[in-house]
Amino acid sequence: MSMSESPGVLIFGGATRAACWSAARAGLTAVCFDLFADCDFPPGAVVHKIASMTDGNLLPVLEPFLRSYPAAALLPVGGGEYLSETLGSSGRVLGSRPSAISRARDPRFVWRFLANQGLPTLPLRLPGEPVSGESAEKSRHPSVGIRWLRKSITSVGGLGIRRLAAGDLSPVPAGFYDQGEVDGIPCSAQFLTCANARGEVDTELLGCTRQIIGSPELPARPFAYAGNLFPLQSFEAIDRDHLLPLLHTIGRTCALACGLRGLWGLDFVLAGQTPYLVEINPRYTAALELMELAEQRSLLRDLPGLAEGRQVPPRGERSKPTRSIGKRILYASREFQLPCDWSWDVVAGRVGGQGHGGEGERCWSVPTFSDLPAAGTAFRREDPICTIWATGDTGADCLEQLDAREMHLRDRLYSG
Repeated sequence: MSMSESPGVLIFGGATRAACWSAARAGLTAVCFDLFADCDFPPGAVVHKIASMTDGNLLPVLEPFLRSYPAAALLPVGGGEYLSETLGSSGRVLGSRPSAISRARDPRFVWRFLANQGLPTLPLRLPGEPVSGESAEKSRHPSVGIRWLRKSITSVGGLGIRRLAAGDLSPVPAGFYDQGEVDGIPCSAQFLTCANARGEVDTELLGCTRQIIGSPELPARPFAYAGNLFPLQSFEAIDRDHLLPLLHTIGRTCALACGLRGLWGLDFVLAGQTPYLVEINPRYTAALELMELAEQRSLLRDLPGLAEGRQVPPRGERSKPTRSIGKRILYASREFQLPCDWSWDVVAGRVGGQGHGGEGERCWSVPTFSDLPAAGTAFRREDPICTIWATGDTGADCLEQLDAREMHLRDRLYSG
């Protein structure tokens, strides 16, 4: 895309590649602003690397584009939703307004509206409150409340979370809250909230994933986001007739209470067959691209008025729905540098993957690797290297392929 062309959407956040490909699947061109500026963005996308997600780093880069492309929509991704408050209540933002984001990120507000509806909750302690367990907001689950997690209000990707020692009654500092920990399966649910043909606001449950949390390379960050597996029922035994309607109810309740709009998600822990909401992500989430590729559906095209008149890229013969799909982030176990002649397509071919096809086919086919750094990139220990993908007829097949591809890639990366 040349600077004389107007993009359909400006995407900003920590990592924008997934959302940029979602835009491409909707027939939209994009200008992106993120921390990595990797090599595998759609053809025609313009990517600007930023130093950090603070307003002082992102806004000076973003503002000229806001003025130059007044018709372009704005799509925040991980961490970018906080900038929406700076941008104000612009109708250009694809998603929730600042007031809705603030409500969705207010732990007490979320706890109270869930509890008022008789929905599952985890116990809660907030700054300025007494610190005894008896004084905390109570959970409806009798076995939780002994272990506490201290979490940052603005945490993204599972960062800024630590497990408190047993009996730790230290005051909760400003900007944090304590949440009870329950044993269970980390999961996520994704939703689309928008007005229907009658002008009524509907919330659709798009799907649920099994989250991959933590990595052997991140011993000090046990709650760091490391990927997703879709659909949940391929990887875990669930009672769909019970769980999915309950999640749909939780989603509708969250959307109504907070005023959420567009594409958004929530994280939950599945304890038995009960979903305990962990947090709301009031923006496009990293799990959505798995659903698009698995179901061959463009979710951004479902947002009213965004992609009208845009042509969907053609699907190639290798692009077809898949039963199970997963992606896992590979983190660096030590310092190293990619060789200057490194080729991701060559490595993909050696693990049974395929190089990208034509532009339309590339939009709809599942990659072997994504979030690809350039040859010669240097990594520190614990840096994210790339994302590994796999598919399968069953969840077990998918996981087996993920493990095999990760093992091969590790061997290639560290063999020198």
